[in-house]
Amino acid sequence: MNRISGFVAPLGLLFLLACAPKVTRPATTVGSGVSEDLSAFRPRYNPAAVAPTPAPAPKKEAPAEKRPAPSKGNDQPLHINRRLDMVLDTLAQRNRYVKHVRGYRIQLYVGTNRQEADAVKIYVYQNFPELNVYLTYSAPTYRLRAGDFVARLDVERYFEAVQAQYPNAMIQTDKVEIRKSLAIK
Repeated sequence: MNRISGFVAPLGLLFLLACAPKVTRPATTVGSGVSEDLSAFRPRYNPAAVAPTPAPAPKKEAPAEKRPAPSKGNDQPLHINRRLDMVLDTLAQRNRYVKHVRGYRIQLYVGTNRQEADAVKIYVYQNFPELNVYLTYSAPTYRLRAGDFVARLDVERYFEAVQAQYPNAMIQTDKVEIRKSLAIK
């Protein structure tokens, strides 16, 4: 049975190919270029038919609340705009509940002496009043970090100023509050 099915399948394919209609193509000359006439498919341009367009008049600002009425030439249907507004509203609603993001802080002090940590804290309050200071204690170590930065570029700007006074300072990734990070100029 396997010998017959292996022989019948190619014969069936051969039969189907033999019954297919022949496709005739226009004659082309090989070597000297193509002799097909494609002028029927070329776009036609009449420069006399195109009138010069006048300069556009200055636009008046429309109220932001109203949307333009849909016109016949509008590329985007109105239902796409509604769906987009719905998605943006959903994202805005979700983002309201986000309080913390992954950001950066400058770690100025790590040690066991509380008085040194307080001295560094006073330095930050006096020289950088816009930065929030965070002092944590994990026995026996005090860690003093300053700032709530979302962007690496912002933290590096402050880091250069701090590193002149405290050469052991380093940039640390941490969980920062969004509202406090927006207050830093």
